[in-house]
Amino acid sequence: MEATTIHGTLAVLCPPGGPKLGSEQDALALRGAGDEQDAGLIVVPVERMSPEFFTLGNGMLDAFVHRLTRAGRRVAFVGDLADSIAGSAALADFVRRSNEEGVVLFVRTREELVARLA
Repeated sequence: MEATTIHGTLAVLCPPGGPKLGSEQDALALRGAGDEQDAGLIVVPVERMSPEFFTLGNGMLDAFVHRLTRAGRRVAFVGDLADSIAGSAALADFVRRSNEEGVVLFVRTREELVARLA
């Protein structure tokens, strides 16, 4: 995984291509990549997530995020979630609350992530 520094925060960037992610094992693999780089932020493209990942109630999102943030890391999901948010008031609320707290971020573009971390 590529690593970069964004406004003083070392971030590992999950590549956009590859198998779908969503399991706790996937999160642990990403966390391991973060451990190797001593990164404070793991950036995951929305398109890498499995189709059911953003369906609240199945526990996938909560478990994945918990595994990544448990070691004091932040996680950012980068991509367009407009359709998922439009179909779920609970997801819209989760995204809003997460963005306010800042440990888990949902942004549309990498540029928006850079601005959030400034």
